[in-house]
Amino acid sequence: MRDRDHIALLAGFFVSLVLYVLLFLWDAPLDLSELQAVLWLSVPAAPAFCLQLWLCRLENVRWIRWLPLCALFLTALVGVAYFFGLVGGGWDALLGGVILCWCIAPAAGCALGWLAYGGKFPRRLGAAGLAALLVIYTGLKIMGGPRPFFLRFELIDLPVLIVLSAGAWLLLRKENRIK
Repeated sequence: MRDRDHIALLAGFFVSLVLYVLLFLWDAPLDLSELQAVLWLSVPAAPAFCLQLWLCRLENVRWIRWLPLCALFLTALVGVAYFFGLVGGGWDALLGGVILCWCIAPAAGCALGWLAYGGKFPRRLGAAGLAALLVIYTGLKIMGGPRPFFLRFELIDLPVLIVLSAGAWLLLRKENRIK
């Protein structure tokens, strides 16, 4: 892989990570609080995508590409432990739910990174990840209320549609793995 690609992916990772940290420091007015919540939950997909694609393209150390998925898996295990009361109790279940919701966007970013990398196994892994995220999203929308879930369009649905569209495009594009 060319040095320019390495630099572009690392710059994309660091810039999007800095923007995400600044988002936490942003004191949004009440009328923009829904937008701020949507950004908190959806922006981590960008740094996760850049990091995963950069790690997949590293040629010398193949095992390092699994680090983001392992870190997300361990974070989700902590969220599950709190959510189901294995650790703590009472309001700690809410913390577990927040941790699990936060894990969705980085997982989507990692799945898009695997799809963009190409190859038979990475594309299957990315497609399975996006399918699992689609099932989780649909389940959350169904639990959201009495109206049919496809008639309730909310602001949080926009990043979901963007990620799913990008995933479908990456999955259906012609296979050309670039190193």
